[in-house]
Amino acid sequence: MSNNGSEDTPLLSDRELEVLFEEIKNGERCIQVNGRTFIFKYPTKEDLDYCTRLEHIYVIKFKDDIPDSNKVRQFMSKDVIHSLSINDLKREENKFKLVLEKDEIKRNPEGFRYYTIELVRVQRRIEELEGIEKRIDKAERFCIDSKIRDMIWTFLVQKCTFIMEDGKLVSFFDQLLLHEKYKWIGILLPIFLEFYYGPPDRISRQLARYHKISNLWKISCSTGVPFFHGASTDYSPVQIKICFWLGYYVDVFKNLGSPDNKNITEDDKLFDAWVESRVNELKSDSSDKGGSSKSGSDTRKHKIVFKNPIKAT
Repeated sequence: MSNNGSEDTPLLSDRELEVLFEEIKNGERCIQVNGRTFIFKYPTKEDLDYCTRLEHIYVIKFKDDIPDSNKVRQFMSKDVIHSLSINDLKREENKFKLVLEKDEIKRNPEGFRYYTIELVRVQRRIEELEGIEKRIDKAERFCIDSKIRDMIWTFLVQKCTFIMEDGKLVSFFDQLLLHEKYKWIGILLPIFLEFYYGPPDRISRQLARYHKISNLWKISCSTGVPFFHGASTDYSPVQIKICFWLGYYVDVFKNLGSPDNKNITEDDKLFDAWVESRVNELKSDSSDKGGSSKSGSDTRKHKIVFKNPIKAT
């Protein structure tokens, strides 16, 4: 799932930005599907650590379960795979090379031509089989990765989906029979993935530009109060991405000023082009001033360093 967004992604209203920010800050989202209300919560550090261990376990398990290349060949056309193995063909290749080194063969044009043709034929077959080996290995790796991803996302969507009962959050999937679980996993997983990966960059940048949120960021940076709950090492990828864009805009405006036309700031492509132009302009100014002490001072003054000052507890 791409997370970069596109120019077609509609921008949000101020109210929608505030709701989205609360979701990101609290690490949860309330949704309605098929007349039922669900609450997604972002995976805990323990959940993600468990997924890492799960991945290591299943890499080994699935690799053992995948048939080896020789078994895979049994299901392929005999026109594609010769009965000889690559090792057999390499022995044939070496045999023909040795024969061609013999003086009596070199003095016999027809014999030399025959063994040369056979050598080329064997070498081409070796190249063909080695190419098939590589494609098989790639397919095996894809199968393993796909199975692991399916296992991890199936685990996470079940672990992170809740419903409200008697004023308490309870796990939704714990109450379902097996056949119902698969049905609801299929329904909820695409929505959960959108929640997990967060908004596209176009919306993340709009969120970072929103004055109420950017002011909170500036207060956090000046006071040392964490921007989100907990230590920055425990921030979710979505929270880290929002912090990056907040820090980016603050540093750009501090070091480069701001465009005269507000529409440039609101348009990501135009703004990025403006930033690049301003950085090049400052570099050019510093270069034109030569090596005087004054220019050295100016170069330090205009050195552009974009940083992400996330505060940790």
